[in-house]
Amino acid sequence: MSKGVSLWKLWNTWDVRCVNSIVFLPLAFELRVATFCPDAREYIAEYRRHGVRLGAHSPDCTVASLQLEHRGNKIGVRFGKPDPYIVVGEVEALDVEDGFSVVLETLNVWNGNGVLSYDPTRNIVSSLYPDKDMVVVASFSRTPSYIGVYPDEQSVRVDLETKGHVSSVPREGSVVALQYPLKKGESIYFVAAVAETIELAMKNFKEFLPRVREVLDKVSEEYDRRRVKVIGGEFDESAQAVIDAISWNTVWDPRNNRVYTPVSRVWAVSEFWNGYVLFEWDTFFNALLASIEDCEIAEANIKAILSEMLPRGVVPNYASAPSKYRRTGASADRAQPPVASYLVWKVYLRCRDLSLLRWAYPYLKRFHEWWFKARDGNGDGLLEWGSDPIGTDPSRHTLQAAKFESGLDNSPMYDEATFVKDKNVMNLADVGLNSLYALDALALAMIARELGLDEDAERFLREYEEMKKRINAVLWCEEEGLYLNKFWDGRFSKRKSPACFYPLIAKVPD
Repeated sequence: MSKGVSLWKLWNTWDVRCVNSIVFLPLAFELRVATFCPDAREYIAEYRRHGVRLGAHSPDCTVASLQLEHRGNKIGVRFGKPDPYIVVGEVEALDVEDGFSVVLETLNVWNGNGVLSYDPTRNIVSSLYPDKDMVVVASFSRTPSYIGVYPDEQSVRVDLETKGHVSSVPREGSVVALQYPLKKGESIYFVAAVAETIELAMKNFKEFLPRVREVLDKVSEEYDRRRVKVIGGEFDESAQAVIDAISWNTVWDPRNNRVYTPVSRVWAVSEFWNGYVLFEWDTFFNALLASIEDCEIAEANIKAILSEMLPRGVVPNYASAPSKYRRTGASADRAQPPVASYLVWKVYLRCRDLSLLRWAYPYLKRFHEWWFKARDGNGDGLLEWGSDPIGTDPSRHTLQAAKFESGLDNSPMYDEATFVKDKNVMNLADVGLNSLYALDALALAMIARELGLDEDAERFLREYEEMKKRINAVLWCEEEGLYLNKFWDGRFSKRKSPACFYPLIAKVPD
């Protein structure tokens, strides 16, 4: 399951359903910090957006901190790693009412086959695997008030919401829940270790359990010293915020066995997307943002979205799991803006991984060549947004689908456009699209040159120069002093937007 994931990332906040857990990826073992409010008989196992305040998160999860709020009760949660196979954690009651409980759960995810049990004499949870010479053992600083061992996650909820506490009948199961009523200022510490045997795992507890807070402070200070920072000025702490956001949002896709960064966890787990979703240009942007500090996550995103390419060469607007809203999980009818080659090139300049360019180039080239096969409806050498009459997306082959392809779904730029069904495009040559296509050609030329493909490089450079000439000749409006979209009948659209300045990115102006 963890093939291709580096050693220090094996423990991470991989579960897309919640930010309040950490998963050891090779064994699909999760340790989750849930909460229970007894007055309302309300149990929250999965925090994604509401009641969450996210803190620092290193890409490898040596540091991850957050605050959770449940009906006015606030707790702080910190995860840290002194070793790639060991995670330590603290749960602190910041402001809680009497009876409020933290429920520490250990469980299998993604069809993991661990057999979990709780040993009250040693206050440990162990997870044994019938087909692996590894175990996970977790030890806790306090003895729980209530203990529950369950066959599934839903059974934990049933006990808490009916009885007010977890309870144990079986000795072994797929979920172990330890319930701790907390008072303000109290903390629970834990250590979870992966090893070949329970005894080897437990050797780590003597070293780390008595000094969890010290370890957490140390790894936090070390990360703060080494992380990429912007300090002072208008962009103070912007790099830190970007990396924290990318790290909190980077998850594991168990359906396709890969790391990726969705637009948000909330979207990915919705019934509309059914567990995972990638959007074309969003995923490339996330790759670039990740490369500020972590090339592995950057490259994982590039490979995830390019691997969704459809046979005719289109990288879809979105790719997701099939759901009740669509039989297949990709927008076969449309793409999104052609930013792929430029952003892959930018990531390469940051990471200098030539193998990434070798892998990506055939995909990038095929995607680039798709555009003029599908999106020059009037044959004038300029592109329009569109949508083909194929696939299962409910909006396919409509003006709205063409707007979706632009990535600017609700932009008023296209309110006066019409969809030409027999051409599968809008009747509007788009400044932004043509400029990004020109930039894509330029980036492909640079990639081809870096790979020693000189003939390809020369061809893409010629195409770039030709696109510049057409954009300048057709889409420049002297009266407005601006590049504008143009209808097929020769009228300029008077709708202005930031996309009118995209020619500057592609160095189009004479």
